[in-house]
Amino acid sequence: RLLLPFEFDESDIETVVASLTDYVRGTSSLPKTGVSFDYPGIEWKNELNQMGKQYFEEVVKISMDDFTKIDNFLANPLNKEIVEYYDSAASELNAKITLNREQFYEFEQVIESVYDKVVNRYALKLGSKKKLVRTLLHYMYCHCDIGKKS
Repeated sequence: RLLLPFEFDESDIETVVASLTDYVRGTSSLPKTGVSFDYPGIEWKNELNQMGKQYFEEVVKISMDDFTKIDNFLANPLNKEIVEYYDSAASELNAKITLNREQFYEFEQVIESVYDKVVNRYALKLGSKKKLVRTLLHYMYCHCDIGKKS
């Protein structure tokens, strides 16, 4: 099983990122309200998933600046179709991560592997949007859409 490819449909993530880009860039004046980690608690989630403290502190926390913008975008009824792409991508990724988790010691390796696959496949289309791919993956993780929850 360790040699099984970690395959998923990168196009759903690219579609969400393409739609989110203008919104995230255009709402830089939104207040940063912080992120709530009610379930299971981010420290517990990081321990369960073997998320490295350094990666979380130095990489994931930077992405959190855009979480409120992503929340607002996904909550807008006008973006229902994009929410369906998001839900599809999160569901597929969570299943694939669960199936292939033993290939990666730390969860940041999972995130960076997914990031690499999306960016390598859509490098020309993404251009300067590559940072948002990683931010979206961090959002999925912190909102318990991917990774162990309990």
